[in-house]
Amino acid sequence: MPFSTGIAPPTKKTFEVSVYTAHTAVRRGAGSVALAEVLTSLRADGAREALAFIGDSYNAASIGLHRKLGFQHVGTLKDVGEKFGKMLDVIVMQRTLTFEKPAGEATKT
Repeated sequence: MPFSTGIAPPTKKTFEVSVYTAHTAVRRGAGSVALAEVLTSLRADGAREALAFIGDSYNAASIGLHRKLGFQHVGTLKDVGEKFGKMLDVIVMQRTLTFEKPAGEATKT
């Protein structure tokens, strides 16, 4: 689903991406494979930008995964999330899809 800002035309080629893995799959590469496939599909469909909203600024694994696949940190939303009564920052990361793919990203054959 396209990222929704209320102004559709300028953002119709921008998408928010999320990847979740089972607890038993953590640190086994499943997240990298899944996110790389999502990016490959978006690029093939003509998307230009991918955004990731990481719901805890201490989530080093998720931040590292996105960085590995070419995302850059573009902002931090302070105290906009809440989990178990604790306020959380949300990290915003962005990836332009029109440039060369980083190593590890899936290649369509």
